[in-house]
Amino acid sequence: MDRQSSILIGLFAWFTLLGAGSAPGQEPPKYVVGFIDHRDDRTGTTGIETLLANEPSVQRHRFDLQRPETWIIESCDMIFVGSFSERAPGWGDFVRQAKPRVLEFVRSGGVLVRMNRYRWADDKRPGAQYAQPDLLPPGYTVTRGGDDPRNLFLGESEHPIWHRMTGRPIDGGWHRLSVEKIGNERLFLDAFEDWSSQFRKSAGADRDAYRKNDTAALHAQFGRGWLMLFQLTIDKFDGINDKNLRRQSERFIDNLITWARDTAGTRVKTAPPPVRPDPPIEPRPRPEDPPPVFVPPPRSEPTTALVRGRVFLDANGNGRFEAGEPTVEGATIGDERRVKRSGDGGRYQMTISRSPGRCLTIEPPPGYRAAASSFRRFSEPAPERIDEDFALVPLDAESRR
Repeated sequence: MDRQSSILIGLFAWFTLLGAGSAPGQEPPKYVVGFIDHRDDRTGTTGIETLLANEPSVQRHRFDLQRPETWIIESCDMIFVGSFSERAPGWGDFVRQAKPRVLEFVRSGGVLVRMNRYRWADDKRPGAQYAQPDLLPPGYTVTRGGDDPRNLFLGESEHPIWHRMTGRPIDGGWHRLSVEKIGNERLFLDAFEDWSSQFRKSAGADRDAYRKNDTAALHAQFGRGWLMLFQLTIDKFDGINDKNLRRQSERFIDNLITWARDTAGTRVKTAPPPVRPDPPIEPRPRPEDPPPVFVPPPRSEPTTALVRGRVFLDANGNGRFEAGEPTVEGATIGDERRVKRSGDGGRYQMTISRSPGRCLTIEPPPGYRAAASSFRRFSEPAPERIDEDFALVPLDAESRR
């Protein structure tokens, strides 16, 4: 029995080793691609991350803008900078601290892919410059102008996300560039009409020559790896399961990396960090609307009037003030004073209400009620002076009747 168990264990181990040695997909990734992605309302995996996950030859690495130890620029072949990144916390610090490293990264053959920069110019007027710090080459600014390149995508019969993107060849002018041709055409891709105000010249041979010379100088100084992609809407790829689209995205990434390799040759880079599983992205709860604050409706102030008269205790209940009958609280309202609405019963204040009509009444103290004559209605507009006596009838006197 022991010998049989040993044989079974040995066979199991042999098959295990055989399967591990022949398992496909065990080769290490050929490229390290870093990415920065931020969406204000991100609720799941971002589109760039999904795109990179579909390329088996890519080891993806997320740059956390608030953790400089994750900025492994020198270990990357390509860096994607996604939409909304300039709004992410820590973006300004990343630009200030890491831009020299990014310049050297591009100069040595790396590729910087900046997504959807066009639409985030602070000022939307033609000619306005983008004011926030960014990863543009020194001395270059983003200038908005010319025809909106988004119009180039209207009426496309092919797939609107992956099949085409907008590029500008060195000899000037807008150009439709197929994704399949990225690795074949030596183009300097740019998602803007221009990068520099110096490009703003009249159309013609002089302009084209200037563009060619200036772009060549840019390449010579900073490298050819400045790649600006526009309106690829990578975030729309999130959740797409179509196999054809996935194969197309794989070719897209492979062409970009091939273009980078052919541009500057083999890159000398530091060893990439060990592969670690990306931490799950917890959905960010949308901020809940604060509970509505109750705002009491404005209270209309009643019409005020100068009131003259006496508030008295009508001992005999005849409704007329007679000598010897006490006044409320021992005081009269013979002195002219303004009287406003009062919600406190028993304070013996005169009240002028607005609806219905205009009236003048009094709140009786405990143990008394107002006589019928204690309520006066008058026409609009309310008189400025009211000369009235108001009688209060003791309840105990009423019970004695």
